[in-house]
Amino acid sequence: MPEVKDYRPRLTIDITYEQKKLLGELIPWGTQTKLFAVIVDDLISVLQKHGTLALASILTSQLRVTDYSPTMRDAANGDHTKS
Repeated sequence: MPEVKDYRPRLTIDITYEQKKLLGELIPWGTQTKLFAVIVDDLISVLQKHGTLALASILTSQLRVTDYSPTMRDAANGDHTKS
């Protein structure tokens, strides 16, 4: 693609009204862009390292956000005391 000054690619996906409502309630104003940029970077890293295995694991819900760190696993299991 030719260089165009100030061009910024965008990622557009369809989500449900309920997902939009919940994201708006749960993510502070001004944080969504930064959050999804981090998620995209992490996704690229995982896919570069593990390829189609990671893709299949994500699409079949065998790999979830709560699997990424011990802190998230503890929280998913109801233990909010560990940090």
